Amino acid sequence: MANTVSFKLSGLKEVQEALSTMGRRQAANFLKKAETKASKVFLDAIQDTVPHDTDYLSEHMVAQAKLKGDSLTMRIGPDKSAFWGLFTEMGTKNGIRPVHWLFRAFMQAKDAALEEFVKACQQMIAGMKK
Repeated sequence: MANTVSFKLSGLKEVQEALSTMGRRQAANFLKKAETKASKVFLDAIQDTVPHDTDYLSEHMVAQAKLKGDSLTMRIGPDKSAFWGLFTEMGTKNGIRPVHWLFRAFMQAKDAALEEFVKACQQMIAGMKK
């Protein structure tokens, strides 16, 4: 039921070079830190688009990073206690119309989140060089 938006980040030669000098766990932690900073941009954007019928949904948004093999995935959305928020995102067969509030937040924040990710990577690389 989960929709996934995936993209491959390329063109950040300095980040690629820094990651290639690290061990797997160290590289994963590096990326998690950068993704965490970028996820805050998405979490802020979600507050603008989330349905506010009750404040419960807006108060139960999470960002979780998971490393599996060579893939690091960031899941952003309602926590398990607010699972029903996905019904308003995608709609149901039984009459709940899709609102696409998560998708709208993603589209609204993706460029700023990428900038935050790059900035976080650059700061960590600068700290490694000292």
